[in-house]
Amino acid sequence: MANQKSDLHRQQEIDQDRQNKQQDQQFEQNQQDQQQQQNHQYQHHIPNQQRQQNVKDQKDIQRQKDQQN
Repeated sequence: MANQKSDLHRQQEIDQDRQNKQQDQQFEQNQQDQQQQQNHQYQHHIPNQQRQQNVKDQKDIQRQKDQQN
């Protein structure tokens, strides 16, 4: 009887272990997915901001030239 109990207990621990590992893997996968999505958004976001900044710089330069003349 005691053997059956410990076998059952061991099996439960193994199952619990396996579940934990699966959850960890799922969590890591989610983290990676989120990271990729963030990177993707980031890449899209930058050029737009950069472009606006460039336009602003050009206007400033033009304004300075105008003032000098």
